[in-house]
Amino acid sequence: MPVGGYVPVPSDPQFDDVDLVDNEEDSVQNNDSPSASTSKFSIDYYRTYFDVDTYQVVQRSLSGLIPFSKRFSLAASLKPNPDLYGPFWITVTIIFSVAFSGSIHEYIQSKDAAALSTFNFGRVTISTTLLFLYWCVLPAVLTSVIYFKRQSAVSDIEVVHDEPKPKFGSLFTELLAIYGYSMISFIPAAVLLCIPGSYLQYTLIGVACVISLIVLCTTTWSTFKQRRKKLAFGLLVLIIVAHLIMTVSLSVVFFHQPARQAESVQSPEQPAADAKSKNDANKESDLKAQAPEEVKGEPAEGNLQPPEKSQNAAKEEQPGNEDVNKESNAKPPLPPKAA
Repeated sequence: MPVGGYVPVPSDPQFDDVDLVDNEEDSVQNNDSPSASTSKFSIDYYRTYFDVDTYQVVQRSLSGLIPFSKRFSLAASLKPNPDLYGPFWITVTIIFSVAFSGSIHEYIQSKDAAALSTFNFGRVTISTTLLFLYWCVLPAVLTSVIYFKRQSAVSDIEVVHDEPKPKFGSLFTELLAIYGYSMISFIPAAVLLCIPGSYLQYTLIGVACVISLIVLCTTTWSTFKQRRKKLAFGLLVLIIVAHLIMTVSLSVVFFHQPARQAESVQSPEQPAADAKSKNDANKESDLKAQAPEEVKGEPAEGNLQPPEKSQNAAKEEQPGNEDVNKESNAKPPLPPKAA
């Protein structure tokens, strides 16, 4: 027994607070991703792909403009949760930038103010179809190739152990984000295309295409290199060819889309003047239809009186001749008197 009657009392067990905090953070991160119980046809399933702040969108947009940058790396900035908010609005902005610059380009070429007063829906429709097909269909094709190649190689033990198993939804979302942010270089190029000068315009398109292609290839390579290298090289060739086709098609839509013929803007008095002139023309046509046709024996054009009426009018104009004829018939001439 210790001196002084002191008896040590066992303390209560203590828990590590760090482990509890780590577990809470893990649970929060798991809640951020779409859960397995959430239906893919519900809005909550896609909410996490649009849950980003302004800083993340700006950082990822700068990463799409600056290739070969360690600070602004698109592959690193998209982790761990890629978004679809920025790519969607980047695509929409390119569409309206092409339409706006195209109208100004037509005005500068034709010096016609009607090019600015109308909206070329043909250009907007074609560019919308082209860009959204490029943004959505090509990532779906790449994801399908990787996914089904992985499924066909399940029997290969080396591939199963060394190659990570891809999930279709996560890989497709990542490629959508990569493609969307890599096209941001076309926005300033589309705005500057309204400046006249064919050499400058084609230079802007070429620079935007090269920057976008470099960002796209470097970012997708970091994703594809985890798989087999032969498959990664084949996918890169497909990406380059499709990107060049998209750029050429977009330039054709901008430079060779026919302008819509706009109606001239009329003043408030113009419709009334047009109606008056139309009524006068109708009256003239009615008068020509009611006028009698000229035949033989009738008076010349401009004399609308018939022949009988014209003779009677001539007799009435000479009343003295009629009186002389009456006197000659009534009284015979007297013989001369004898001297």
